[in-house]
Amino acid sequence: TTGFVAQQTAAVLVESADDGNVDARQYFDFIVSGNIDRYAIRLGDVRYMKRRYLRPMLPADTSWLTDNKRQLYRTPKIVIAGMTRRLEAALDPGGLALGVQVYAATEMNDDPLYLLALLNSKLLSYLFRIRFQAKRLSGGYLAINKSQLSKLPIRTIDFDNRPQRSQHHRLVELAEQAALMAGVVGNPTNQRRTVPSIGQMELIDRNIDHEVYQLYSLTRDEIETVEAELRGNS
Repeated sequence: TTGFVAQQTAAVLVESADDGNVDARQYFDFIVSGNIDRYAIRLGDVRYMKRRYLRPMLPADTSWLTDNKRQLYRTPKIVIAGMTRRLEAALDPGGLALGVQVYAATEMNDDPLYLLALLNSKLLSYLFRIRFQAKRLSGGYLAINKSQLSKLPIRTIDFDNRPQRSQHHRLVELAEQAALMAGVVGNPTNQRRTVPSIGQMELIDRNIDHEVYQLYSLTRDEIETVEAELRGNS
């Protein structure tokens, strides 16, 4: 969303009602890259086109929204931050309008939770950083785009292979735990089902990274290379 379209979007954004009682069929919650964390989407507090919004909403009947855009916003999807130090992805059950530097994966052939685990793993952030070194910005930030995301090596699972099938199921379970702990889309005052400790999230992260390393058949030296590269960029 850049240039003229960005200006059009800013012109029609409205603030959510204080009680949060908004008809989801008439409005989409509007997010930008900064609203996306690993496994979580934080609604509200959006800075867009030099203005700050407490909880911006995009009217669904906006005249220049195409039917394809409305369908994208309504459909469940993985949303990916486009400006970050490492890959950050979260599940949107549907209803989010995507603003600046937010990318979406829809119509997925794999389990969304499996893809979520891979995208948030250290290995895929490492591979992204190495493959697109020229796109690195100051401060260790990555400028991510759709073309680059499409080139990430997503491991295809052979479900007739018992070890791969088990790794897949384990990653799905771990990603679901991480998403439940990190938070879900909804009322900002009541997002968490549980209040995880840093240690709990770190344990889930370590387990996911371990499973991903095994899935991609990394050696001990290769794992250390990945870990060293990602230190300080989490």
